[in-house]
Amino acid sequence: MSDYKERIRRSVEAYSLREQKKIEREYGLSKKKRRREPEEDVCRDLMGYWNSNGFNFDRNESKANKQVGTNTWVNSGLKSGTPDFIGCDPDGHYMAVEVKAPGRRNKSGLRDAQRDFLVSKIDSGAFGCVTDSVSHFEDIYLKWKNAKRTQKKSILLSDIP
Repeated sequence: MSDYKERIRRSVEAYSLREQKKIEREYGLSKKKRRREPEEDVCRDLMGYWNSNGFNFDRNESKANKQVGTNTWVNSGLKSGTPDFIGCDPDGHYMAVEVKAPGRRNKSGLRDAQRDFLVSKIDSGAFGCVTDSVSHFEDIYLKWKNAKRTQKKSILLSDIP
């Protein structure tokens, strides 16, 4: 095969491969490796802490899914900004907890909808926080629990990044 024909063959193969990948992405057919989210370890540790200390929490997966064919995103049914965990403490107080990766609590920031959700719950007298570790959760929870009623809201609001 001549050099010219070989270059054309490689070029056509490369083009075909790019087009195939584009089609797979567009229709959700590509098989991507699922990366483990850095906050997964924090979530697991928090759930262990809560289970061993009488808390009752449910995990929320508020993700949008891509519709094949229409190429649009559809919410999973939860209100935008809903935190990762919603539950109650052993005394029955409503709690909302947003989890961030270790060391990313202040750096990654909250989306406006997440901040609005937490602030609205705190304004209603509930517990709400953003945490990146069990120790931070425990610290802010104990400060909130042991504070006077008039100080609880300001403790939580000052802790939200």
